[in-house]
Amino acid sequence: MRVPPAPLTARSAAIAPLTAWLLANGARLDGVKASWLGHGMGVGVVATRDLPKGHVAATVPRALLLTVDSAAHDDPQLGALLEVLSAEGVLQDEHNGYDESTGVLALQLLAAAAAQQRGDVSRFGPYVRTLPSSVDTPLLWPRVLRETLLAGTSLLTDVRELRAASAAELRRLRRSLRRAPPFSTAAEPACSWLSRLGLDGGAPCPLSGERSGGLQRWMLANALVRSRAYTMPRMRRRGGGGWERDELVLAPFIDLANHDDATSRAVRWEAERRGEEAEAEEAAAAAVAAAAEAEAEAKAEAESEAEAAAARALGRERRESALSLFCERAVPCGSQLPSSYGPHTLRTSLLTFGFVTAAQSPSAALRLEVDPADPWRAEKRAVLEAAGQESLRFELVARPSPPPPPPLPSLLPLPPLPSPVSDFAPSPPPPPGQAAAASPLVHRPPMVDAALPEVDPSLMRVLRLLALPPAEAATHLAGATAAAASPRGFGAPPLVSAAGVDAWAALAAPSSTAIERAAYARLLRECRASLRALEAAQRGPIAGFQANLASVAVASVVRRGEATALRQTIAAARAGARKARPRENVAGRHE
Repeated sequence: MRVPPAPLTARSAAIAPLTAWLLANGARLDGVKASWLGHGMGVGVVATRDLPKGHVAATVPRALLLTVDSAAHDDPQLGALLEVLSAEGVLQDEHNGYDESTGVLALQLLAAAAAQQRGDVSRFGPYVRTLPSSVDTPLLWPRVLRETLLAGTSLLTDVRELRAASAAELRRLRRSLRRAPPFSTAAEPACSWLSRLGLDGGAPCPLSGERSGGLQRWMLANALVRSRAYTMPRMRRRGGGGWERDELVLAPFIDLANHDDATSRAVRWEAERRGEEAEAEEAAAAAVAAAAEAEAEAKAEAESEAEAAAARALGRERRESALSLFCERAVPCGSQLPSSYGPHTLRTSLLTFGFVTAAQSPSAALRLEVDPADPWRAEKRAVLEAAGQESLRFELVARPSPPPPPPLPSLLPLPPLPSPVSDFAPSPPPPPGQAAAASPLVHRPPMVDAALPEVDPSLMRVLRLLALPPAEAATHLAGATAAAASPRGFGAPPLVSAAGVDAWAALAAPSSTAIERAAYARLLRECRASLRALEAAQRGPIAGFQANLASVAVASVVRRGEATALRQTIAAARAGARKARPRENVAGRHE
């Protein structure tokens, strides 16, 4: 679809300086430009000519990406501060997977935006000027709006937990920043890091330009990172063995491409940049890189660590040199070049990006807990922790309804069918004076899709663990100790009981009919309670929300989606409970 022109705004005025900065520092743009598309869509990437499938439209070198390491090169004092915060674990909590990347990038955005606000030079200044001043995620909605529109949903619980985690993270950050030596240079007096990063409230928020509290500023910086960051492979050895996790990066220009459900993969790394015709060459290059990595590890044992690090850097340089945006399909001149933000559910997309689409799956969050009175509570918690399930939060994803069957072929046009009034209902009575026309009965399809989703296997394992009675728990959990860790360093070791039972592996299949029925009964009970709470919560009047009609609309979609996911899970749990009923054999005895 051709993109119409939009009126100029402050954000659109920053596009030209961003493009000039990128091109002057090694980025390549071929047949595309960034354009302001209006307040409904913001900035997007638009084709300036017809682009064929597979065309590489933009390439941004690693040096222009905002990464967890970029501060060390651009601002040594900020880089040293971030190293201290990372070592202290200030920016880590269970809600971000104990990964500090989001917080580190958020602090760098605040630092660059605050420098722009003061009139100082910042290397990433041209980038931060193109960032939106808000993200329409429920995390940043006013309290009355989120509490009213999301009442009764599990998304509201998610929002409360994430806001509480952000507040705790900000408290830890403030304590560390107050202890840190003040920022100072020969050209300017010393100032606190809270002021330097725009978190003290002395000036408007450097990202939004509005007066706001510290929590709102910190959450906005985090929301910008979560909604715009890409994941980049980071193939390096940790000191304790194993590989480091992938890192988050912010990619100027590339992150301007808007999401499209029909696009599956439009961003890739330099090693993958050459198109489908070079797959064999890419595989060979990957093998060479892997060999270089293995050789580097061998050197680490036989030679100095410096030599091994140089060899690893050589292998990484081939794979991490640039990020590219390419055309997954042909793009006509004047149309947007789309990207993909990933296959997220409705709730996750709204929470992370601030929008929902028709192709995203409805879902609801289910939270469980171990019975406080359970005599094996500590042992069950240990099993859950070893299996990485200690949060006891599961997302119930609804299966989309199947497409309607194709219409039957017909040689003559048929009159429209009357609207049904029941599952099998005759046509409405004819008006007085007219004869009733012969009409077949009309069948209304069932409300629930017959193809029910299976209950998630990990959820079933947890439900079986929670349902273990004392006798079964003694066999599975008594004397449980951690087994030897995997030599490859992946995953937590399982817990093996004194009887030699791997507690988590044993829960993959039901051990008895009674436990299986108890597990499904627990699932039914929890889902029914959530559905009752969702249906009982009445959305308040929206008269005061006229400026937030978009929020009202997406909240309604999420509410309907959660109800669908809960109903489907209830139906699946009923089916599972029926299967778990004891069957009678020919002698009349229960199996």
